[in-house]
Amino acid sequence: MSYLFLATTFEDTIWVILFIVFSISIYVWTKRQIGNELIAILITGFLVFLLFYRYPSMIWLVALAVFIYYIFGSNIKSGVKSLFSTKK
Repeated sequence: MSYLFLATTFEDTIWVILFIVFSISIYVWTKRQIGNELIAILITGFLVFLLFYRYPSMIWLVALAVFIYYIFGSNIKSGVKSLFSTKK
């Protein structure tokens, strides 16, 4: 039994899961922002192509950024609002 085969299969499974999660997340976000389903599909396809085919090393950075945003998103938004708000 080859452990290299198991590691490769596990890695491929992680890539497929990341591909599905990122595709769905990007599609839902673009559909909510734009409202047009066809344009959301095109933007999702373009971004997933760039992320997985052209710049595969960026996947982990994007995954970390999404994770941080989901955990600290409200704190980040309020911090940015207070930073750019003008007090009179």
